[in-house]
Order: sequence, then C-alpha cells, then structure tokens
Amino acid sequence: MTSGNPAWSVLLLAGFAFLPSCGPGIAALPEDAQEDGEADAEINTCPEGFIRCDDECVDPMRSDVHCGECDRSCREQEICLAGLCACPPGTTACDDECVDVSSDAGHCGECERPCEESRVCSSGECLVECDEGLVECEGRSCIDLASCNDHCGSCETACEDDEICVASGCRDFEPADGCGACPCAACDDSGYLCCPLGDPQVPFCIDASTCP
Repeated sequence: MTSGNPAWSVLLLAGFAFLPSCGPGIAALPEDAQEDGEADAEINTCPEGFIRCDDECVDPMRSDVHCGECDRSCREQEICLAGLCACPPGTTACDDECVDVSSDAGHCGECERPCEESRVCSSGECLVECDEGLVECEGRSCIDLASCNDHCGSCETACEDDEICVASGCRDFEPADGCGACPCAACDDSGYLCCPLGDPQVPFCIDASTCP
C-alpha cells in the first residue's frame, strides 16, 4: 500500500491541539447548557478526553462527525485521526477522493497520472499486465489482496473506514494516542499491535498479530 498524504506529518504536530480546556472529566458544553446553572452535573459531564456534542459524549480525536470539535464532519472516505480529518492509511487525497496510488489507474503513482486504456496500474506504474502476486480487479487496478482496504482477501470485499486490511482480513485500528513511534503503551493496554503506517510513518494500534 502506498501513501503520500501530507496529513500524516500534520497529525504528529497538531493532532492533540483540540483537547478541551476544561478540568479533568468535564467536557465543553453547549452555550445554553453552560448558562443553565441548574443543569444536572451528572448529565453535563463526560469522561476525560471526551466532549459533549448533541447530548452525547464523543471522542473528538476519533469521531467522524465531531472531529476535533462539535459538528465538524469529515468528508466521505475520510476518517478522524487525532482530531484531524484525513484519508485512511495507505491512501492519498486526489480530487476530493482517497485513492491508493499504487493501484488506481486514474492516479497511478501520483495524483492526476492516468494510465492508457490498454494498461493497468501495478505498484504505481502503468503496465501491460499486473506484477506477479497482484490480482487485477475492476478499474484496471492491480491489487495485493492481502493488504488492500478496498479489495481485502477478494476483489469484492471492502473494509469499513475504521478498519484496515491485514493478511487478507479487515481489522480494527485506532491512533496510538500519545506515542510518536512504536512500541506504544496505548496499544499494549488495548491488546493491539503497534504498527507504523504512512509516509512519514505514524504509529497506529491494530487488532492484528502482524503489521500490514
């Protein structure tokens, strides 16, 4: 899987800038709730690291509809990583889409680099046929079924936005909170494996026994 998403470098520097400035365990509340001094304290508090949006506690570091702050939704295909909307690991933002430039015939190797109709995109190059070990799926894309989120294990199987393809299976993953590199205690605490992803590499916790 290939990525060139500039958002990865931003994640390390700015990903944690959106934490609420309230005291421990107290979430930022809507203005009407703040003005209502009789509001139930138990209802108006959230666990540490969460904020209250639309009468529910959400994690602004990971919520796709409240990313970084309330009512800040990520676009289709994007996910919320450390409070910033970004393309999933292994994909690049091209024309408002998140694509795998290693296999996308319309953006082969880089954005806006289409292959001719008679060629496929294989490992970021426009070729007559796929490289050994890759399978041609729809759109003249040469896919590694063991690690492709859109074609995981087979051309017809796609992982959810909050999953990543590892060893031909879709696995849950999450940011490695508080870590700049692997190993990471946050992953150990959740029983996940710490894996560096992206370019530059950023650590993620993945529910798998091996990294993609």
